Amino acid sequence: MTAPSNETPFDENFIDLGDWGNVEPRSVTEKRARPVDETRAYLAYLLVGLLIVVVVGLILLLWFKRVPAESFAEIAGLLISPLVGLVGAVTGYYYGKSDRT
Repeated sequence: MTAPSNETPFDENFIDLGDWGNVEPRSVTEKRARPVDETRAYLAYLLVGLLIVVVVGLILLLWFKRVPAESFAEIAGLLISPLVGLVGAVTGYYYGKSDRT
């Protein structure tokens, strides 16, 4: 068995980058977290607003009899179902992430 050597395991191209003990890794995360949270909030509010616009639009179409009542359920299902799923996923992701930070 050989004794451990005191030589550095690096070659002659090794560059000493100084003391990394003073770096705070959370500072990078905190600087980046604010714009990411603002983007999540913007997307969540945008999709909720879009859902409200679609629902109000559908109600107005039915109110002013622009769409026959027989086909209204089919049109409403085609528009609202995917949008509700998307809004639920995005708001759940937003509130799930905002609770942890």
